[in-house]
Amino acid sequence: MEGKEVLSSTGKVDPRLFDGGNKLHGVYNVNTWFVELKVENGSIAGGLQGQFSDFERLLIHVTSYFNRRNIEVIGVLD
Repeated sequence: MEGKEVLSSTGKVDPRLFDGGNKLHGVYNVNTWFVELKVENGSIAGGLQGQFSDFERLLIHVTSYFNRRNIEVIGVLD
């Protein structure tokens, strides 16, 4: 968010998420019927781990997580 410092209680948020060096994906798991998050490089932060019944619930969780850290989600690619 403009004019605010990135906050994190568990260390820094991966800066590669901002420049395209790493990407966060919502993935449907056909075995469990839930949507979960994956990153291309590294591991998911503890606060982002979980399984969600649909993509909308996952997006609400991700948006809330990043808003608490003064990071605005500006787009979702399908």
